[in-house]
Amino acid sequence: MTATFEESKAWQRSGELLALLETHFGDSKRFWFKDQLLRASLSIMNNIAEGHGRPTKADRNRYLVIAKGSCNEVRSMLHHARRMEYMTKADVERAFGLCQEIGRLLYVYMTPATRRFGHLPGFGGLLVVASWIERMLAPSSFGG
Repeated sequence: MTATFEESKAWQRSGELLALLETHFGDSKRFWFKDQLLRASLSIMNNIAEGHGRPTKADRNRYLVIAKGSCNEVRSMLHHARRMEYMTKADVERAFGLCQEIGRLLYVYMTPATRRFGHLPGFGGLLVVASWIERMLAPSSFGG
């Protein structure tokens, strides 16, 4: 990890993602969708920041897993946005690319024990397993 959360590439990229989504949905009439999408996107940034200040690796990893879950939520919503044509194809692809990069960075930040389904408080271990299964089954690109 970096000295400060602001130096973290994952935190920086999640800020880019939030700005892209907020710019696109700024005056949207689809409040329910915009609200959830922006909250999930902001959650990525905030969990990276909150985890950075935690005293133990296990505690820090728990927040990284939550951030990864929020990243997956944004990706899921982007699939819906693409289907419903809420966003241009170019914006959707840019957002998918940022989500993919953020997810990879979060994975790198996690300790090796967490990546191997190590001990996490609560249901966090299940999230790590689900993330691993998703990575193993997902195609290499996010197109169609």
